[in-house]
Amino acid sequence: MKLTTLIKKAESGDVHAQNELGVAYFNGLKGLGVNKEEGVRWLMLAAEKRLPEAQTYVGVAYCVGLGVEQSFEAAFNWWKKAARQRFGLAEYNLGVMYDEGIVVKKNRRTAFRYFMRAAKQGIIAALDVVGRRYWSKSNYVEAFNWCSLAAKAGAAASQYALGEMYENGYGVEKNAEQSFYWYLKAAKQGYVNALFDVGHAYYYGKGITQDYKESRRWFEKAVRQGDEGGYYFLGVMFLKGFGVRRNYKKAFKYISKVAKDEKDISAIRLFGTLYEFGRGTKRSYEDALCLYRKAAEQQDAFAYYRLGHLYENGRGVQQDFKQAFNYFLKAARLGNAKAMFNLACYYRDEKKGKTNYVKALKWFIKSFEKNENLYAALQIGELYEEGGPRLKPDLKEAEKWYEIAKNEKALERVRVKMTEINI
Repeated sequence: MKLTTLIKKAESGDVHAQNELGVAYFNGLKGLGVNKEEGVRWLMLAAEKRLPEAQTYVGVAYCVGLGVEQSFEAAFNWWKKAARQRFGLAEYNLGVMYDEGIVVKKNRRTAFRYFMRAAKQGIIAALDVVGRRYWSKSNYVEAFNWCSLAAKAGAAASQYALGEMYENGYGVEKNAEQSFYWYLKAAKQGYVNALFDVGHAYYYGKGITQDYKESRRWFEKAVRQGDEGGYYFLGVMFLKGFGVRRNYKKAFKYISKVAKDEKDISAIRLFGTLYEFGRGTKRSYEDALCLYRKAAEQQDAFAYYRLGHLYENGRGVQQDFKQAFNYFLKAARLGNAKAMFNLACYYRDEKKGKTNYVKALKWFIKSFEKNENLYAALQIGELYEEGGPRLKPDLKEAEKWYEIAKNEKALERVRVKMTEINI
């Protein structure tokens, strides 16, 4: 409609023309300059004639203070009028006010009722809120249904929620490809959490072909937006040369940014190894010891294992085999295969503590079962070949473990013994 025609109709009292002209003044449309006051004047005329679109727009003007003096109470009243006519956007706005306790007493049940009404009319923000509200109540089937509608309409938060649901099987069967699809959709809209998850998916090849360069690109976007979790993975990439040229100084720089978080065990223990082995910084066993102790306070198996090594070799602390043994035992009980092997060696070496060949055999076997350590298999073979206190020799078992260890020299030796005693 031409501007001159629109103005004539508005002046003659056409409610829809008044609304359209008010919006035009409000937003600088149809060749008009932005004039909030004039916009509100025309919108008010339409609102007083009970046009819900205009009532909602006037409510927005009062809420923000555009063209009129800001008044949450006036905004609430205009939205209430529009909501009585089941106007979706007004119902959503009322939901926000009840949810936040603006002007009215906070009432999440009433808020949800308004959000649901708005959602059923297809208001995208309401679809998003309803879906995520069901999510917070662990009603994942309903959450999936509502978030799907919001996500398909472009709501980034719901797109991210769908990514989580597909990743974890909440309300829907797990699907890594779909999870990545929705994470990427949200990330392309700048949704911060999704930036990290897209990087994470590329890093591990979850739902997409593994690509360290793409992973780095998304992690860098995430950290620029304040998601510090990306620093850890960037540090690992530079430490191991994943998709980048290995650079210990950059690895140290990135890991240092997240190691300050005492809850991030992975970062703390990795930072400890950088100090222990002098990667990107001057070697400091004392700093490594301090960091491993912090991680060990949270029952971290790797930290216990590294502490055992430091005490065993007297690095950053006085050498103490008993303390080393205790740390290896803690790490082994938590499932660390290398600690299991070291613990077994302690039970076999009288210089480091009381020998116990039965326990040594037990932990060598556990170590082998954990990661098929062929050196552990060799040790098991030797224990069965030689025997010891409370452990009888068993040459057939020794032969079996030497075969597993692929040690021809030991195999030949034990077979000669078996021949000699006619086994």
